[in-house]
Amino acid sequence: QLTSDGSDTIYNGWASWVYYEEILGRRSQYAAFWWSPDSSRIAFLRFDDSPVPTFPLFRARGTHGELEIERYPKAGDQNPKVRLGIVTVPRGKVVWADIDEEADHYAAWPFWFADSSKLTFQWMNRDQNNIKIYTVDLKTGKKKEIFDERQSSWVEFFEDLHFFKDGSGFLLRSDVDGWSHLYYYDLEGNLKKRLTKGEWTVTGISL
Repeated sequence: QLTSDGSDTIYNGWASWVYYEEILGRRSQYAAFWWSPDSSRIAFLRFDDSPVPTFPLFRARGTHGELEIERYPKAGDQNPKVRLGIVTVPRGKVVWADIDEEADHYAAWPFWFADSSKLTFQWMNRDQNNIKIYTVDLKTGKKKEIFDERQSSWVEFFEDLHFFKDGSGFLLRSDVDGWSHLYYYDLEGNLKKRLTKGEWTVTGISL
């Protein structure tokens, strides 16, 4: 057993409803954990749903239907508190990323480096107009910013980040100029090269 504080409102590696519905997506099937490529560690999100108001959902199942009480934040309500943990296997020692659990923000979408030496995660403010990418030290949890984007409208989490195996940087798809295009950054946050440009859209990355 790798964690021990789970409860009706504390979920380790299991998504809070708003993360399942709006951030990780339904295809996640509530899974909020990611194995390192060498299978030595698991990165996971820990959610505390206790500050989130409840909402009744009526299901038309069975003869008489059923009632489900869900932690469901409406506009202006408090979101679940979120932390990012890195646990070693099989010892079960958890290192927590340097994230302020009390802050009103979103943290999600960890990506492992191909050699399992580093982990990245994405941070977004509550207004959803600023997104950052951090690397995390696997031993201390200390984070380092490697990307920062702000838009006047809104931003979205990057679901198809690609980190190069040689550690030289990463490739992402951003619509910062109004069109979705490819950008190459190094691990210090410097834009090395814009790879595509024009009034057309890159719909995905396949490597």
